[in-house]
Parts: sequence; C-alpha cells; structure tokens
Amino acid sequence: MKTLAVALSLVALVACDKGKGGSAGGASGIAEKDGAEGLKAVFEASHAACAKKDFKAGKSLVMSMLPGKDQLKKIFKDDVADAKLDEVTAQYKEVPPDDAKVACLFAPPGRTDIKVHASSVEDLVAYKEGTPAFEEFPGGAKRLAETVLKPAQTFYEVEVTEPGKDTGTKFHMFFWDGAHWRMLGPAWRTFN
Repeated sequence: MKTLAVALSLVALVACDKGKGGSAGGASGIAEKDGAEGLKAVFEASHAACAKKDFKAGKSLVMSMLPGKDQLKKIFKDDVADAKLDEVTAQYKEVPPDDAKVACLFAPPGRTDIKVHASSVEDLVAYKEGTPAFEEFPGGAKRLAETVLKPAQTFYEVEVTEPGKDTGTKFHMFFWDGAHWRMLGPAWRTFN
C-alpha cells in the first residue's frame, strides 16, 4: 500500500489531468536538443520505451529529467534560499521501486498524442488571455514567474492526450538546462 501511495505521489508531482484552460540523451539514446521539438522527442522516446516494455530505459529517461540543486540555481533568482531549493529537490526523492510505473509515467494508457506548449517567464507574469501562458500553464506557474524564476527563460508544459482529444494529462514546467531537459513540476507548492 505504501508503494502505491509513493507511486501516486510521484504522479501527482509531475502530472495532472487538466481540462481546457495546462541526461535523457544518455538514458534514451537520443540526442537531446533545446526547443519544443526537442522536448517532444524525449517524450516520444519515453512512450516508445514504455510500449516496448523497456522499463529500465524508460525509468532512466524519467529519472534523468529530475533536476538537482545546481540545475535549480540556473532557473531560480539568486535570492531564493538554499533551504527552498532543498525543499524543491526533496519532492523528487521518493520514487517507487516499480520500474514499470516510473518508466511509463509520461505515457498514460491510450494517451499517445504529445503536445508541447512554451512560454517565457515574462509571458507567464503577464498571463494574458489567449496566450499559451494563460491557456496552457497553471496559475501556480504564474506565481513562480512573478516571485522566484529568473527572467529571460522559457518553460514548457507537455500534454499527452488520446488521439483527437483536446485535453489530457499535463506535465509541468520543463526547462532546458543548457545540455538536458529537466522537469520542475508543480514547484509552486513549495513557495505558498
């Protein structure tokens, strides 16, 4: 029962179902690249590993996206206390031992279409109706942008949906750390 609770905690950490208005390279064998198409390729590799039941590779890819304190320092303002960074990284520590659950985290059953939405920190602060920031990112992302994220960065939401559907499961706040994709997740919970 505890394993199930931890697995559900990890899922809650990185994903949520959202209605209308939400080194992987070494691990996956793909060459990572910045931008929406680069992040989509990582998700496609994750879906492929899950479909092939290559749970070791899939888990390795998911785990490689969890940032450490050094990556967080690149995206958070310099005045964010180390204790807060520790709180953010603590949310990544309890991972279920079941490789299949972790490996298939980004590939919910039946949700094979992958949509990537990008927004700058500045657009998240403005949160103007009709923009990807407003339409695809949760309000918590706006709060982070207003208070603790460094300007001039881009963050991404990834939504996986059933074919032909407009809504699905969202994974929050991905960023390019200069070499690899990282997933911040719903870090706004730490800064309430």
